[in-house]
Amino acid sequence: MSRSARIARAVTIGYGYQAVVALTGLVLTPVLLGELGTIDYGRWLSVGQVLALLGLLDLGVTAVLPREVAAAAGSAGRDLAAVVNRAAWLVWLQMPLVTVVATGVWAGVTAARPELAGPLAVILGGFVVQFPLRVPGAVLTGLQDLTFGGVVQAGTWAVATAVSVSLVLAGCGLYGLAVGWAAGQLAGCAACWARLRTRFPSVGGPGGWPGRAALAGGLAPSGWTSVRQVALLLLNGVDLIVLGWVAGPTVVVVYACTVKLVAVVNNQPYLIGTTALPALAELQAGEDRVRVWRACRAAGLGMMLLSGGLTIAVLAVSAAFVPRWVGPEQFGGPALVLLAVLAMVARHFVYALNQAVFALGYDRRLAVAALADGVVTVAAMVAWVTAFGAIGVPLGSLTGLVLTSGASAVVTLATAQGVSAAGAVRWAVPWLIRFVAVAGPVAAVSFTPAAAEPAVAGGLLVGGLTAYAAVVLSLFAHEPLAGYRAAAISSIRRWIRGPVH
Repeated sequence: MSRSARIARAVTIGYGYQAVVALTGLVLTPVLLGELGTIDYGRWLSVGQVLALLGLLDLGVTAVLPREVAAAAGSAGRDLAAVVNRAAWLVWLQMPLVTVVATGVWAGVTAARPELAGPLAVILGGFVVQFPLRVPGAVLTGLQDLTFGGVVQAGTWAVATAVSVSLVLAGCGLYGLAVGWAAGQLAGCAACWARLRTRFPSVGGPGGWPGRAALAGGLAPSGWTSVRQVALLLLNGVDLIVLGWVAGPTVVVVYACTVKLVAVVNNQPYLIGTTALPALAELQAGEDRVRVWRACRAAGLGMMLLSGGLTIAVLAVSAAFVPRWVGPEQFGGPALVLLAVLAMVARHFVYALNQAVFALGYDRRLAVAALADGVVTVAAMVAWVTAFGAIGVPLGSLTGLVLTSGASAVVTLATAQGVSAAGAVRWAVPWLIRFVAVAGPVAAVSFTPAAAEPAVAGGLLVGGLTAYAAVVLSLFAHEPLAGYRAAAISSIRRWIRGPVH
């Protein structure tokens, strides 16, 4: 199966999974709010981001492993089993530190919030156990076993959701959410381990001692990836912590409910970029820079096409949906929605550029720029939230993006491809013109009182998406999308028909 076919199949499964997750999340949020109350639900949202920060203890090993595996698989001169063995040793050597830090986090948080002691112990215990078990999943991603990866992701979510909801409805409170999360993570890790053992037995796991030199060589790219992970968490994983610290858990819930649709759609464009990354790394290993640049532009344009459509949908329905979903007191207003979607689209665009930079191996430059972005973003969030409340979160994100990583991404990619700064982003201009032409009027209507009426919101949704589809359709007939479009359609059709006997 070709790279394009594997990516198309994985993306199809991924979006089906995300649609189910989105709908289930929208249904369950009012239920959890009713069962847990605003205060406990706000605390759970913040605790989730604290847990994400612990992922930084990985030092970037499993984050960079898919790229390293893909590069080894595409290069005749690299030993794939040695790459995996080195990564496994690096992860296991981090276990004592992970255990100590997790214990310290538990002691620190529970000293301030004793009511979180039990649930947090369950979460952190599950985190420590599954920490080294993530290696098989990263290896499978690098081997582009993408269909299985999508199935495991869906299964992990299903287990976590079923256990969490059952226990919460049984009166277990935050314990139910904690046990559900841990159960889902461990189930996913077990499935990936079994798949690697049966489907790719030659790859293996921890073997003989790889030597200090090999371990040090593995930490070089992983170290810069770890710095980038710190930056990504500062950008995407501390907004609720900042908001709760400055404004309190009640404002956290208002913000989370208002931008819930943004959060639901935000990750969907990223699926295209992350799914394509192993293929990009394999192409780079073959030193075909022309094909790498074409593939990067195609993935980036695919991300932005989807991002634009999702933005229009969120702008159209938020004012009517959120008040009826969780109550008018939990809606922060159309200005918050607009700023949130603007920050989302801007982040998608810079991510598309940075995925290309990452695939090309510019880890150090990318990490430094991302870290600067994260630091500036958090500082700006604190300042903007203090001054203006919840809208300070997207304002902080936009501030950090404009001042740091946006410009850096353009310059870095231009340098890598030997083109001008304008040439590095020219591929997105036709899309941008079409997007603004449709999204601008939809955003203007979203600020009017009529936008709160379901009939108006429905008409705006259908009309906006129809207009957007009509104006962007021509982009699929031209490069860089034309060739990939044909390959994706052919693969999906063969998959739907099934094997021919």
